[in-house]
Amino acid sequence: MGQDLAARLPRRPDGPARPSRRPDWPARLTRFLDQRREWPFAWGYHDCCLAACDWVKEAAGWDPAAGFRNAYDDRDGALRALRTLGAGTLTETARTIGGPPLVSVRFARRGDVALIRSPAGPALGIVIGDRIAAAAPAGWSFVPLDDAIMAWRI
Repeated sequence: MGQDLAARLPRRPDGPARPSRRPDWPARLTRFLDQRREWPFAWGYHDCCLAACDWVKEAAGWDPAAGFRNAYDDRDGALRALRTLGAGTLTETARTIGGPPLVSVRFARRGDVALIRSPAGPALGIVIGDRIAAAAPAGWSFVPLDDAIMAWRI
């Protein structure tokens, strides 16, 4: 990854200034999932990546997708954005922005973000206990936490 790429991507804030979850994050998570229960999947608006990043923005106040918003509106555009704006793939871009993942997905807790396998390839979702919610054609799909590839603390 070149210096230019590292400078372009938002980074998870670290150190004493790193934002933590808002105190009312559990209620926010319930409301967030309920509000989007019937939202249709839409590239560049409510896709797996932006839904998870919207949750991080809601829960902690920083936007991991800042450089990707309004950059694509279909699958090919999303892949192109990952190559030109990100670190090449969803997995590498998530690692670059989110920092080191948890040692094991079993340490992920409610409200964290996880990378999962989907029929279309890697996808991001929101941990909601022993399941992960990911944007789907109509609202959310749910997969077992054990199916996660990696996860990040929010």
